[in-house]
Amino acid sequence: VDALPMIAQAITSQMDLESVLKQSMEMVISHIPTDEVSIWLADAQSGELFLEAGRGLENEQIQRLPVVDTLAGQVMRTGKPTRTHRDKDGVQVKIKTGYLVEAVIYVPLILGGTPFGVLSAANRERGRFFTENDEKMLQVIADLTAVAVHNARLHQTTLRSATRRSK
Repeated sequence: VDALPMIAQAITSQMDLESVLKQSMEMVISHIPTDEVSIWLADAQSGELFLEAGRGLENEQIQRLPVVDTLAGQVMRTGKPTRTHRDKDGVQVKIKTGYLVEAVIYVPLILGGTPFGVLSAANRERGRFFTENDEKMLQVIADLTAVAVHNARLHQTTLRSATRRSK
């Protein structure tokens, strides 16, 4: 609770999308024990998720993620977070084609009741799982990120309009 004002200020004070995403990832890494963090935003036309930002990713080549048949897609469809880890038989979690992790947590980026992206964290190290508190902290960061992404997009649109008018 004591960290919330600092987290809110770090994320929402940014005016461009890249800075918002960078600060959001920094806040996740600073407040949740995780090996990697990624932010996926939905394409307005196709609904597919695109990897917009990532930190500590083992395979940064995956840039597009179908919304169907994935945990991230499930979070987009339902608007509800999901947290999972290695099963009792020792099988790791498959989060992308051929990419396995020990534990993963996904939370939606929601604005106006509509999910438009997903914030995720993953651990590769054996025995490192996420707690309910980690999920709550990630959701708080996601909520702040959603507002900041919206504001950054509005700011960019305003700048483009002003540039067009001045020309």
